[in-house]
Amino acid sequence: MQRDSVLKKIEDDIAAYGWHCLSVRDSINDPEPDFVPFSYTIGLTTTFDHPELIIFGLDTNIAHGILSACASQVREFGPLPENRRIPDILERSLDVVVRPMNSSHFAEYIGTALRYFDSSRVLVSIVFWPDVNNVFAWEPGYEMKSLESLIHLI
Repeated sequence: MQRDSVLKKIEDDIAAYGWHCLSVRDSINDPEPDFVPFSYTIGLTTTFDHPELIIFGLDTNIAHGILSACASQVREFGPLPENRRIPDILERSLDVVVRPMNSSHFAEYIGTALRYFDSSRVLVSIVFWPDVNNVFAWEPGYEMKSLESLIHLI
């Protein structure tokens, strides 16, 4: 998609749904061995006065579903609390935790959102999801070592 058509799609989605989901995947033709896919919202800032959300390490459809569930929670109940477990987002009684993303990483991960908004207004929170035992990467006993490296983003 051309830049103008991407921004138009974002604008149309925000008008229709209150937000847009942008997913970044590795290149199929030239994969990078350490690349972690991610998806993020664009529009929660303007629609709900809520930080944009980003989630790492999931298939784009699953990531979109989790971000959609988070956006629904924001729409219905207000801002997601930071730094504490949030139930009722994931299935199987698994929680999520939302933590602010360090702004020094914004350019690397949310470039399209920065171009869409006045970049000084954008805040971003990372949506962390647990392992199958509902344990998070910063807790003892976490069983998904590949995502521990993302902790430096907060």
